[in-house]
Amino acid sequence: MRNLSLFKRKPKEVGGVIGAWGLSEWWLSEFTVEEQNQLVDKLVKSDMFQRGNIYTKGEYYYDISELPGELISLPRRLISWATFVQKPETRHIAYKLANMAESLINDQMDIVDLYFYYHNKIGVYYRNRNEDPDSLDIAIEACKKQIEIAPDAKAEMHKRDLERFGETRYDIGNVGFKQLRIIEEKRGNYQEALKLSHDAKKQRWAGNWDKDIERLHKKLNKTMEK
Repeated sequence: MRNLSLFKRKPKEVGGVIGAWGLSEWWLSEFTVEEQNQLVDKLVKSDMFQRGNIYTKGEYYYDISELPGELISLPRRLISWATFVQKPETRHIAYKLANMAESLINDQMDIVDLYFYYHNKIGVYYRNRNEDPDSLDIAIEACKKQIEIAPDAKAEMHKRDLERFGETRYDIGNVGFKQLRIIEEKRGNYQEALKLSHDAKKQRWAGNWDKDIERLHKKLNKTMEK
């Protein structure tokens, strides 16, 4: 009797970053060939080092973290990839990346890494708020999660700045505070928008918070006069 296993097609091997990170099965089952090509094309074009297709071709020797002294986890890498395909016509690819990234979040994730993960997640979903009914709510939730960890994340950023550069940066932006303030202001929730602006200013996140506070006070006063 023939050994039928000899005639079975071997699973396709994926090289590059995808293969090195153990994502081959997910890559092949989750994305169509067209989607794979679209994403890889965007990533290759965005690579400032012009290394070609290191994502699915060849052998990849680097650790997930390629920046000295800074951890960049797999969830953060995947959500950053999603930002390159977040336009309406390719957002379905971005969502697949975002879903996988979210599934890999755990309690051991570095807080600065998690902070920037939410930074990109907010951008991906807010960008598609008019196309998808659930995108705005997902973006809002990501804003709240980033705001929740913001004080501890900033303290850790400052600690690392001192260790590396001997000084701290005070020009760090916080898209969670900014985006949620915009959302609440557009909804007419001026009191909540005002609170967000005050909290962001108190934590010394970069932005025109004084200008926002002044404008929101005027809007709030007008609603009270009616």
